[in-house]
Amino acid sequence: MGSDPQRETRATAAVSSERSDRKQERGCGVTHHPQSKKRSDFIPAADLRRIARGRWREILVAAGVPAHALDGRRGRPCPKCGGRDRFTPMKDLDDRGAVLCRHCHNASTDPKCGDGISSL
Repeated sequence: MGSDPQRETRATAAVSSERSDRKQERGCGVTHHPQSKKRSDFIPAADLRRIARGRWREILVAAGVPAHALDGRRGRPCPKCGGRDRFTPMKDLDDRGAVLCRHCHNASTDPKCGDGISSL
């Protein structure tokens, strides 16, 4: 028995449509970069911050920041630069994901501390 190419095409289109619907529900969109010939999925930074609000602690731990470094105590060793007493999670860590290292996030560094995206 042979397979029906039209049936396979319809099934593939249905799955693709379902994925697109789920992305729209999550606030994601398929966007075409004007200088690229490829289509790519991305989440705008403002939407990413909204989605991650209240979950930054688990996101940072999943990204490799040790959980004990986010316990709220000041003057911890920095997981990035290893500085002995430079690292501090900010008070709004869970909402914004902000951490501060006096070496990694000082006035002359980019990105500045301030939110979870720059923390990552």
